[in-house]
Amino acid sequence: MPPFARHQVILPVYTPETAGYFEQLPEILNLSLRSLHATSDPTHTVVTVIANGCHADVVHQLRSS
Repeated sequence: MPPFARHQVILPVYTPETAGYFEQLPEILNLSLRSLHATSDPTHTVVTVIANGCHADVVHQLRSS
């Protein structure tokens, strides 16, 4: 974390599959990250996403964002 950062947002993500109950979570994650990006000052905020046990498609989405 840069020494000037004042806030850190930690976003734990668990999406083991992309069907059924978890079907809309990749889009919700995308919206959440876009909202964080749009409403926070990048010089004072660090966002850390922890993707534990996520489906490969979700991990790919995170890495390509």
